[in-house]
Amino acid sequence: MTASATGDIAIPERPFTFGQLIAAQAAGDAQVLENHGRPVLRLHLTDRGAGVAQLQEIVAALAGQASALES
Repeated sequence: MTASATGDIAIPERPFTFGQLIAAQAAGDAQVLENHGRPVLRLHLTDRGAGVAQLQEIVAALAGQASALES
């Protein structure tokens, strides 16, 4: 899970920002997992608060559905 940088920070003497570095690291990690046959689900939140709230709602709904199926 990644999120848009809020107030991205320049890295001295580098042509990229800290946010760009984190995004590149996440993309590289996902690629390595895929190369090793591992499933990857990448989520990028453009609004952290709203995105996390939406994910909580989805997980709660799925948990409710799973409980109903087990009954």
